[in-house]
Amino acid sequence: MNEAYLTDFNSWIDQTAQFLRERRWHEIDVEHLIEEVEDLGKSERRGIASQLTRLLLHLLKWQYQPQRRSDS
Repeated sequence: MNEAYLTDFNSWIDQTAQFLRERRWHEIDVEHLIEEVEDLGKSERRGIASQLTRLLLHLLKWQYQPQRRSDS
């Protein structure tokens, strides 16, 4: 299972999801699954922070540059 993680990530994901659905706990590549779950959480946090920053910049521009307002 570890080899699939390194050589064919999509196959590893499909196989891991299938093992989880079938509750085949002993066959799951736990180490890599933990790593992927942690990375997913980090990625989500970065995405949220990025969108909030973008929103705040737009609000600041709206507030302090009224002459440049548009419908877009």
